[in-house]
Amino acid sequence: MFNDGDEGLTLIELMLVVLVIGVLAGVIAVNLNGVVANAKINSMKGTLSALQTAVDTFSANKDGKFPTATGNAGTISAAAADNNAKTFVEAYVHNLPSTVCTDWGVTCTGVAPSWSVSANGKAYFTDGAGTPNYWYLPTSVTASGTTTAP
Repeated sequence: MFNDGDEGLTLIELMLVVLVIGVLAGVIAVNLNGVVANAKINSMKGTLSALQTAVDTFSANKDGKFPTATGNAGTISAAAADNNAKTFVEAYVHNLPSTVCTDWGVTCTGVAPSWSVSANGKAYFTDGAGTPNYWYLPTSVTASGTTTAP
């Protein structure tokens, strides 16, 4: 493609270089979307794992009661106190995450988003929408990859 007497690249060679750069940029852009989604999923898993540990520790210090208004399943209460008068948020989690709803692009309408504990002691998050989405650490995973509710 080079002419014997001229130095430099021909138009075709420049177009090929631009094409290769475009293909590489496209591949990178597609892969970044998956990385961002996985980072959000891993962030939620980490948050729920920390919350689950806090619920378990509180329950152990409160004779099996959960950090809710009644001590049974329900929305986690920041002011719930263990047998040593230590409140749940101050002594166990320090603060409840509140930005998950906006981080995940979910519209929270109707009911405020909440962190809750199920009847079997599993911590989970509901986004507060009319038909809430639940984020939780699953008790099991089926062969198809779906998880069981808390």
